[in-house]
Amino acid sequence: MSDINERLREKTLQIAALNQKIETLHAQLAASRRRANELTVRVETLEQQVAEKEQETQALRAEVRRYKDALDRLGKEVQSMRAGQSAAPRVRTPGATDDLRGQVEESQRLLGSLQGRLSRLQDASLAVVTGEEGAVDRLRQTLMEVGDLEHKVFLLLFQKRRARLEEIAAALVADVQEVASAVDGLVDAGELEFKDAQTVVLGRKYTEVEVPTAAWQTASPAEIFDSLVDIIGRTDEPAVVARALEEAADALEQQLSRGGALMFEMRRTASSWRSAGGDTESLKYKVREWKMRALSSS
Repeated sequence: MSDINERLREKTLQIAALNQKIETLHAQLAASRRRANELTVRVETLEQQVAEKEQETQALRAEVRRYKDALDRLGKEVQSMRAGQSAAPRVRTPGATDDLRGQVEESQRLLGSLQGRLSRLQDASLAVVTGEEGAVDRLRQTLMEVGDLEHKVFLLLFQKRRARLEEIAAALVADVQEVASAVDGLVDAGELEFKDAQTVVLGRKYTEVEVPTAAWQTASPAEIFDSLVDIIGRTDEPAVVARALEEAADALEQQLSRGGALMFEMRRTASSWRSAGGDTESLKYKVREWKMRALSSS
């Protein structure tokens, strides 16, 4: 009988030891999952930042192409003036000859200046294409230094998303009337729009977004949060942002059984945005924090 009891005690101790190992393994697995979720969030955040940089790079490349086209047109005009000078009758008054020579010299000077500026733009663009660190910022800075006023206005609005005419003029150290003229040209081209008589915003093609309510019903929480960040990055319209936050909360509520506090915070933020708007960069950071919390608790 004592042998049986001894064996039972041994088995009991073995089972207790195994249970302890299982609990330890469960704890390690949970910690590994949390770490994996954190790493996933970090990777996806970096991917989102890369996508935002790529969008910005495409806009900068478009500006470089516009600048090059303007330079090509000017070059053709100078060649036409040279051809006209060669084909003109040899008998001219001294004043007319001097005037024409002055026009040609001025055009050549302007062309040389533009070629130098284009060379800087090409160097900066090549750095973007080859993936050099900080290349996008360098290209933006180069455009702000050597681009014409329209380029500078567009880049400023691309970063700020909206600004008043006097704010643009102050930031670019330019005359308000000249800024207004540049804005009019960009509005006609569909690059910018007037929010009111004095406030300018990015054109609809850069800001128009659709909240993918149906797609979110079958998307994963990570995909919903990533899509939400993308929407906030494209518009700062309070009504659109508020609706996106509410629709995202509704979709996430079906998947996150322990996300009550998070859903409440998202809906409260949506209500705040609907009534007063807010800062999109701060909101994107908050959405990424929500994503980390959601994945850690799932």
